Amino acid sequence: MGNSSSGRWGGRQRCEHCLAIDVRDWQRRELLDPPGACFMVMRGRYDNINVEANTDYVVLNYVSESGAPQVEPIALARTPCHYGGTRPWFLCPSCHQRCAKLFLRRGRFLCRLCHRLGYVSQLAASAERPRIMAQRLRLRLGGDPSLFVPFPFKPKGMPWRTYYRLRAKGERYETCAIAGLAVWLERLKGSGR
Repeated sequence: MGNSSSGRWGGRQRCEHCLAIDVRDWQRRELLDPPGACFMVMRGRYDNINVEANTDYVVLNYVSESGAPQVEPIALARTPCHYGGTRPWFLCPSCHQRCAKLFLRRGRFLCRLCHRLGYVSQLAASAERPRIMAQRLRLRLGGDPSLFVPFPFKPKGMPWRTYYRLRAKGERYETCAIAGLAVWLERLKGSGR
């Protein structure tokens, strides 16, 4: 068999299992303005990342897994928005491509492609994808990811039309996931295990 990082399952680390920094979140929370602003990103229970934001770059101060202090400057690129203003992007320190998220792995913040990271949905078996999507929708609506509890109620502030659309989509995924489970159980029953 093998564990989730063995060659049988592709051997790729997943984005969801790595610490990530997201420039879109920082922009939304207005942490990048004014230039020279300093803020802290919580990394774990005791560790954190100190960020100094400037107009064209950010400087990350953190302690790597080996315990050595790291100071990493990351360049920013800005693209104009249609209705004014600009949208910030990180420039990956390795490939210099624009990206919204950088992932910490092996002591460096790099883009998903440079770290060769995959998504859980990409690396899951095709029979697992409907279950993953149904659980993701349930979490988005503020509910429990288990398919064996009732579908979550409409979150406060969400339009009913959006809720009904998401609920129908979630129920389609759940139906596919349960049908896949039934097929798997029939195969298991037929093999005499």
